[in-house]
Amino acid sequence: MEFIYRRVSTAEQKTDRQLPGMNVDREYEDKLSGKDLNRPQLTAMLQNLREGDLVHVHELSRLGRSVRDLLDVVQQVVDTGAT
Repeated sequence: MEFIYRRVSTAEQKTDRQLPGMNVDREYEDKLSGKDLNRPQLTAMLQNLREGDLVHVHELSRLGRSVRDLLDVVQQVVDTGAT
């Protein structure tokens, strides 16, 4: 399966410029700061990933605000066998 994860920092911001028009199986979107990893849709996506799945993200900053957070998320994706 293919997934898109989109994130903006506030409820007022829009995600429509992040990978528009892609045909994927599931889309996850958070409208929360990236300052921590307590993001419901990110958590849901990570829990639904299976071996062979593919995650698309507009840019790496959408996954994590710090290098440590980004590496943690990427490691979780890799640990499931997804890319």
